[in-house]
Amino acid sequence: MKKVSFFIAILAMAVVSCQNSADPEKLRERVLASSEFAALVEAYQSRGADLLQEKQSLQGEGGQDQQKDQEAKKIMEERNRQIRALLSGEKKLSKEEFEEAVSQIDESLGATPEMLLPVRTQRMKAAMAALMEKFPGIKEQKASFIQDCLSVYRERKAGK
Repeated sequence: MKKVSFFIAILAMAVVSCQNSADPEKLRERVLASSEFAALVEAYQSRGADLLQEKQSLQGEGGQDQQKDQEAKKIMEERNRQIRALLSGEKKLSKEEFEEAVSQIDESLGATPEMLLPVRTQRMKAAMAALMEKFPGIKEQKASFIQDCLSVYRERKAGK
């Protein structure tokens, strides 16, 4: 009887975890349709002006944010170095093999979707935080998930 109860408990846990893991395509569509993503796109598109304004008003401030940014920068530099090594390797990788290798690099370095966005302004950080709060399943996706969403957004916008 204990074995049956144990088996049912494990089966129930498996079902719940499968339901909680987000299908990347469905999640991408929900993210693209959200107001939080629209806010991120708007912040992304105006990041140059925002960055200039922030530099002028925040000179000398933001020690903790600066440290996080430096850590993320180091991870991204190592990620880029490893990707360049992949590209210059003797073996020619297919697109799928390359994407899988990049995913493994991201995972080994602890790269997150937030790190893959280019220079981030305070408005971009706030928009990303709101997006991550609304869609916690993003954390389970590849580190390039947000970049992929931005690419799909651009393709759809260009196609209209």
